[in-house]
Amino acid sequence: APYPVPVLALLTMQCLAGRAVTAAAMGRWRGCATVALNPLKVLPSSVRIYELAPRDGLQNEPTAVPTSAKLRLIEMLGDAGVAAIEATSFVSPKWVPQMADHKEILAGLQQVPGVEYPILVPNLKGFQGAAAAGASTVAVMTIPSESFARRNLNCTVQQTVERALEIIRAAHLAGVRVRGYISCALGCPFEGAIDPAKVAELATLLDEAGCYEVCLADTIGTGTAGSMNALLQVAPRTHTLTHARTRSRSRKHTLTHTH
Repeated sequence: APYPVPVLALLTMQCLAGRAVTAAAMGRWRGCATVALNPLKVLPSSVRIYELAPRDGLQNEPTAVPTSAKLRLIEMLGDAGVAAIEATSFVSPKWVPQMADHKEILAGLQQVPGVEYPILVPNLKGFQGAAAAGASTVAVMTIPSESFARRNLNCTVQQTVERALEIIRAAHLAGVRVRGYISCALGCPFEGAIDPAKVAELATLLDEAGCYEVCLADTIGTGTAGSMNALLQVAPRTHTLTHARTRSRSRKHTLTHTH
């Protein structure tokens, strides 16, 4: 089989260095070439696109985005065929001004059959507001990094767990479905790499509490295939999803596949 350019370059460097290129090495490189030339052989059979742009993307915009524009974006995403769209979050407008119109967003949603529209809720008050506004699915967040928890939610790791469990209990009583997040599962901007065991512990808690799925979120986009694989070796295998984020500031997407 022909070799792709990176493999040919490696072979050339070995020869120029006067090193013997063994048949075994040739076989390994040919295997790499086969994968490179036939990428479809290593792709999963299906993917779900969980779109974050209306919430996580727009909440960081420096100027206000009209509610009508947000609703149009959500409508277009639904028509495009994504599986789920995180439409907004019930957070304090003081901290996240772009999400101040969360009630109007829920009231104006033109929902596409078969598409889920989860609402992020950081605490019980946020959940109560979302449920009163008609949310049928919410998302809760836990964080394995003390530094990120302090700076992002002004609480400890344990408090993120307690808040999430409190919301889950209330949601089950109200007949609302709950999706669980583990933010910074593959890396923290303040603490660096995260111990997979810490993430697995949080995933187990969320799974056992009744989340219909648990997302291992690569929040800052530093994850690799290797680090995700190491995490999946210890994460619970029931409802766990992996999350990959684009690095673009204005377009943030989540691709998930069932583990």
